Amino acid sequence: MKKTRIILTVFFLLTIGFSIKGFSQNKEAEDFYIGKWELLVKNTPMGGDMNSTMEIKNVDGKLSGTMTMGDPSMGMTVEFASVSIDGEKMTVSFDMMGNEAKIEYTKQNEKSITGKLMDSPIEGTKKEE
Repeated sequence: MKKTRIILTVFFLLTIGFSIKGFSQNKEAEDFYIGKWELLVKNTPMGGDMNSTMEIKNVDGKLSGTMTMGDPSMGMTVEFASVSIDGEKMTVSFDMMGNEAKIEYTKQNEKSITGKLMDSPIEGTKKEE
């Protein structure tokens, strides 16, 4: 009986430890992605490269964001339908001409990300705030 209690206690403590570590790692990844980003979308169907900006926010524990394609004063801004972070990857989805589009971004280093929109590679750099 005493052996069973010790085993259950150790199992319980390990489970809590792994849960806290997982939460901590996801929080770090979330903190990395939150903020403003300068994006370069390469080889667009419109011919050539396009500069864009992206902003990711955490409002009351819910992630949200926008992306402005082209010049911010004249560009088109889309609001993300969803933003999710899993490890070092962030996935955003939005409506593009009546269809759902998704971009999965991957952390490259402390200031840059890469992704892909259809056949167009994306490079991003975090803006200093």
